[in-house]
Amino acid sequence: MNIRLVTKKDKILKVTLELIAKNGLNGSPMSLIAKEADVATGTIYHHFKSKSEIINAIYLNKKNDFKRILDHYDDNCLTAEEKFIGIWSDFYHYFVDNPLIFVFTQQISFSPIITEQVKAEGETYYQSIFMFFEKGIKNNIFVEMDLAVMTQLIFGNIMSLVELKLGGLEVSNNKLKEAISYSWRAVKK
Repeated sequence: MNIRLVTKKDKILKVTLELIAKNGLNGSPMSLIAKEADVATGTIYHHFKSKSEIINAIYLNKKNDFKRILDHYDDNCLTAEEKFIGIWSDFYHYFVDNPLIFVFTQQISFSPIITEQVKAEGETYYQSIFMFFEKGIKNNIFVEMDLAVMTQLIFGNIMSLVELKLGGLEVSNNKLKEAISYSWRAVKK
């Protein structure tokens, strides 16, 4: 494998993420991506058929990051509450530490630019969280609720706190614990 090509591909992905987070989709044409990545436009098309393909690749890459966070909590020695707190906290810190990824995620998650195939693949990365909540419902730990709705509501709470933090609100450890506790009370029986 040619390391130089992999590096250029990674650079294209990184620059596209940065540009979309800063300028939005329409403000990030291929010509600007090529310029900022310091590659020829033809080099981009060597790796990707279109800007949509680049965006879908970034989307899946970030979903894989989320999967790694979730996989960290596959330990059966933790209680449901410990897993919930850990996952919630880790997602919060991931986005606070990666504000460009946060902005990209906010802009792209429900965009029609993400193909149905890529959405379906991305959903497979979340099977452990669905199984976690499903098991909790069966074991009478969590309220009975549609799993997609439950996970989206919890994720929305995380994203809201991240948005407040990135917007300048001082989020102390105490406020973070309060927000997690609020989300926990919303799903536990």
